Amino acid sequence: MSQTSGSIVGAAGRLPARLKLFWGSGALGVALLMNSVSLLILVYLVSVLKLDPALAGTLVFLSKIVDAVSDPVVGVLSDRSNFRSGRRRPYMFAGAFLSALAFGLLFSIPRLEAEGLTALYAFACLVLYTLGYTLFNVPYMAMSGEMTDSYEERTSLHGYRVAFVSIGSSIAGAGAPFALQLLGQTWEAYAIVGAAISALIFASLIVCCFGTASARTLQRVETGRGFAEQLALLAANRHLLTLISVKALQLVGVMSSVSVMLFFLSQYVGMDLRYLIPFALINTAATIAAVPLLRRLAERVGKRGAYFLSASLTLALYLSWALVPPSPSMGEFLPGYLLRGAVSGLCIGGNVMLAMSMLTDTIDYDARRTGMRREGIHASAYSFVEKLSSALGPFLVGWILALAGYDKTKAVDELQTGDALFGILFGMAYLPAVMIGLSMAVLCFYRLTKAELERTERLHG
Repeated sequence: MSQTSGSIVGAAGRLPARLKLFWGSGALGVALLMNSVSLLILVYLVSVLKLDPALAGTLVFLSKIVDAVSDPVVGVLSDRSNFRSGRRRPYMFAGAFLSALAFGLLFSIPRLEAEGLTALYAFACLVLYTLGYTLFNVPYMAMSGEMTDSYEERTSLHGYRVAFVSIGSSIAGAGAPFALQLLGQTWEAYAIVGAAISALIFASLIVCCFGTASARTLQRVETGRGFAEQLALLAANRHLLTLISVKALQLVGVMSSVSVMLFFLSQYVGMDLRYLIPFALINTAATIAAVPLLRRLAERVGKRGAYFLSASLTLALYLSWALVPPSPSMGEFLPGYLLRGAVSGLCIGGNVMLAMSMLTDTIDYDARRTGMRREGIHASAYSFVEKLSSALGPFLVGWILALAGYDKTKAVDELQTGDALFGILFGMAYLPAVMIGLSMAVLCFYRLTKAELERTERLHG
């Protein structure tokens, strides 16, 4: 039988807004970690450190392969731990320190004479970054699965997370590039911006750790099952497998677009990066405004239906980038660009909030079916797929740019020519659109509803 500590929340109980706010605040740091690296790392490695695009994309991908074992290990360890402060928070504290340190190191890689040595140093920093991310994010996501048993309250909880994700994404997607442009996009500029973001990451993650001290935590449950057997039980959760397949396909597309975004705006469109600021503000406002609307939509058409509609909008958004010609007139480009900021905000709200709410539903389904509380291993499976898919995006884009003849000797803000332009557009529009379309096809097979959860017998309640 499981035991609880902290603030006890009943099956139909509501979480205090203060607790949801503190838990959600951790998503700001996580968004900075994920989105800053996804957006900047290829540009940094290729245009600043002058690594070959294919080599740079491969380094990012291999760092995730090395990190593959850490996700299930941290998930199982946090499930089996029994600290006085709960199963999750000690790992989150360690992850907060390591993540912030690794991020600062990643964007201050020394410029060594041999490309191979620079690549090796970069690879070590990437591995350290992924380990820190795992230590915080796997227990952080697992925590949401044990904070409440309410089907509806899970959506509300992740609504707070979405708000902080949008703020973090705006800082990463607009504030950081604009600051880099002001500072000259040099090695020193990346080191300064990296240090500043590192401090923000640390502050966000630490506030989350301290602020969730009163959250309900379910103490360790003795299952008598080994790691391999637990993985087999995880694989039997068809709802989880469907959901993470959807998320994997989506993230390959999303991160392909994110990783090539600065190439697209600077070297395909020729846009001054100061216009990222209004884009980010509109995007953040739309994301936050979408949260209550998406909650009501999910209540009306179900979480899967709302998620499908959000994915459809995302597909249309990516296809719209294919309509942009190289070096367009700013007067013609900017209105559509800012409109895409609003649409993107709606997409982020749906794709993040609904996917995470559905993940906690699959965790509840597993607990009812098996009698075991295994939030950590579920979160680790989700995190592993999230990170691997996120790495596939830069990997594919790096090779696409290399095959298209991308000229790495040009400055970050210098326009590319010829096939390199199509390579940039392919990574920005066509590849993401294909991935989102495939994810929608898989989403049709997701069947977990509130009614099925209520029918599922709780074997060891």
